[in-house]
Amino acid sequence: MDASGFVDDARKMAAALEDKEVDATGSRRLARDRVARFTGIRISFLHTLRYRPPKTIAADVFDRLCVATERKAAEQIRAAEHEIATARARRMGVDDRALCEAAAALAKARDALWGNE
Repeated sequence: MDASGFVDDARKMAAALEDKEVDATGSRRLARDRVARFTGIRISFLHTLRYRPPKTIAADVFDRLCVATERKAAEQIRAAEHEIATARARRMGVDDRALCEAAAALAKARDALWGNE
């Protein structure tokens, strides 16, 4: 992939992260600030990526965006798993407290297995 391909991928990842935060916060400025803190990338560079993409991008910035995208996807997967478990438990008549304890135990086991402790 040439430099412009990396820049385009970085632009798309940054925009997706920011758009998800806008959905959560309702504010583009606040969303960009949260993404900057989450990724460790300057707010001004995130703005530049969105509106005036550079010709090249530093490898560490690209890597930070990749890691942040992976983390955000993992968070969404965990949230979906919790929603599914809650719906199943309700259908089966399981108490919410017991469900939360089981979900926490499963999350801890998964993190230990994947080395996310």
